[in-house]
Amino acid sequence: MDCRNCQNTKCFINQSCVDSWLEYIQVVKKTTYLPEGGTVFSEGDCATGIFIICSGKVMLSMMLDQQNREIVRLAGPGQILGHRGFTDQMVYPVSAETLEKSEVAQISNEDLMKLLRKSPDLALALILFYSSELMKADKKLKLRTVGSDLQKVKFALQNAFEAFAVEEGQNQYFELGMDIEKFANFANVLPEDLIEILDDLKQNNILSLEGDRIQIMDKHYLINEGAVY
Repeated sequence: MDCRNCQNTKCFINQSCVDSWLEYIQVVKKTTYLPEGGTVFSEGDCATGIFIICSGKVMLSMMLDQQNREIVRLAGPGQILGHRGFTDQMVYPVSAETLEKSEVAQISNEDLMKLLRKSPDLALALILFYSSELMKADKKLKLRTVGSDLQKVKFALQNAFEAFAVEEGQNQYFELGMDIEKFANFANVLPEDLIEILDDLKQNNILSLEGDRIQIMDKHYLINEGAVY
């Protein structure tokens, strides 16, 4: 995908860089095409830069112990990956795996620093992105401690919608690209409880289900009803 004429309005780079810097990014970025189940980077790898999802879906996960892995984030077109690696240790604390065929562009640490020094809008956008991600992580932790299963599922649906949403006329939907077990892992609930809650939301016309395609009928309800802050 060419950054100079990219039509993805959700793209972190597209939103924040002037044309001259889009030209620069197009030259310096490294584009990789990955199949479903491909690895963008692994937990513990040296942080070599950030990644932009040009197309496709990615899930990010981390090991809790020697046997258990938790899905901590879902990301879709235009969103960035690898930002958690910018610490004193400079290693990625999570792994990123594609849920479908994906195009991913990497911007090296050196080029990213150059962009941030020269583009205040991009630097501000990155700060706001970090703040948003921190707020989501805090809320997810609080839900794990005091939230109900329903609230956890709603929060997971909100995140999936934000990452994968597609607009089709008046309809808004997304395709999970993962099985119930993985989405239950992301929501921190048991698979059988997730199925029961999704059925209840379907019966109450909050959403409709067709395979792994979820159409949101009442987006306001998912965002506001029963939220934990």
